[in-house]
Amino acid sequence: TVNISKQKSFRNVDKLNNNNKPFDVEIEEFDEEDTDENAWDYFYNLEKRLCGIKNDSFVRLIRVLLSFPFVIVAATINPNSRLSILTSLFAIRFVNILIYAVPIILVEFVLSKYLTKTLQTAVVCLYILLFLVPVGLVAFAKIRVTFSTSKIEEGTFCFKPARTVKLSHANFYAMTGFAFDWLQHVLYVIPTGILTPNGRVARLSDFPPFLNFDIYFWTAVAGSCACGLILILNAVLRGKLHYKYQKTNWVWILLYNLSSPMFVTFITVMFMGLSCDYSLSPPTLIQDPSIVCYSNRHKTMVQCALIALSVYILQNTLLPSGTFKETMRGNDLDIMFVPVYLQAFFFLKTIFCGIYVYFYTDNMTRCIVLTIINMLLLLMNAYMKPCSVEWINILRDTIFMHATVSGIQSLNYLAWDNDYSTKGLLLSTLSSNIVFTTIAIFIYYNIT
Repeated sequence: TVNISKQKSFRNVDKLNNNNKPFDVEIEEFDEEDTDENAWDYFYNLEKRLCGIKNDSFVRLIRVLLSFPFVIVAATINPNSRLSILTSLFAIRFVNILIYAVPIILVEFVLSKYLTKTLQTAVVCLYILLFLVPVGLVAFAKIRVTFSTSKIEEGTFCFKPARTVKLSHANFYAMTGFAFDWLQHVLYVIPTGILTPNGRVARLSDFPPFLNFDIYFWTAVAGSCACGLILILNAVLRGKLHYKYQKTNWVWILLYNLSSPMFVTFITVMFMGLSCDYSLSPPTLIQDPSIVCYSNRHKTMVQCALIALSVYILQNTLLPSGTFKETMRGNDLDIMFVPVYLQAFFFLKTIFCGIYVYFYTDNMTRCIVLTIINMLLLLMNAYMKPCSVEWINILRDTIFMHATVSGIQSLNYLAWDNDYSTKGLLLSTLSSNIVFTTIAIFIYYNIT
């Protein structure tokens, strides 16, 4: 590396290699009096600062933004595969620009022109599958390797195993995420109208703290973008500022909480921002009937939601926040999972949220698909035992067992004629089954 000083001019710099053989580094002579016209002025200007930050940091920021988030996908591609062309810098930046441009094009020329539920659902599903397909291929290929005893694949073991869970704020947030998991996976498979009067569609504004849907939506979008920004800054910053950034514990705890415990919530709310009631004319947003679908206000919501979904899904499925060295460096977080498990877990959860939102009124389809996904999550957790803390694996098994039981009972409810009395019967039997299975699992694992 050659150190360039603004006070000196260089012509030839001789440097010796390990064999004491000199070689020349040619540098054009720099005349300090022609700073405005000389090409070297560009490099010197990079040393200038804006708001205390070097200009070259802003240059790196632009370069990272041109590559993120598709660079995450490119990093998982085998260099020897047919898709290796996507790992070139040009391909990464080209595809990445498409990620930001395609939602705008789709909204302006497709979604806002053809207001039918079938087309809307198909277009959004195809857009999301562009990101989910590579995630699924990577995750389930690694899971397949776990069946082999002759090969250990990266991401199939825990990097920081723990045997106990101490009382800390990080572990508390993780346990809060498990409570959200339990509520969402149990309630998402219950038929429409069971928890709301007169069979009305449930809206977020109907439940505490009774906020307008706009607040939930923009909070989810902002949280998703914040996750991406944290990773972007980690790649952009340099020197002491980068060191302080990596050592700032609350940044990585924030990333963990926005990514893992809030994943289903954020994905669901952003999907809700795309879901309209097409039985009305003009169609309105299901969660907020005051918003006319594909008005200027709603167009902005859809475009932001699609971009945020692409960033959030790619980041949290291919780079789960619980696997970062910055997250594992501290001693507060003991509840960690095998990386490949988290990739498959978030992959299935994304499908889970999409099915819930887009097939919300189609009870039979929604309950069947979501129950199957809950079964897959239960089997995957029981087989892989992804956490090194045994009772955490048991707790997760219990959560998905309850969700599966909820789905099975909901399907039985839908298979027969129902009225108000059968609605109460569903809730009472589901509650009793959840209590019984919880007690049974606790006794079984404490005695055997």
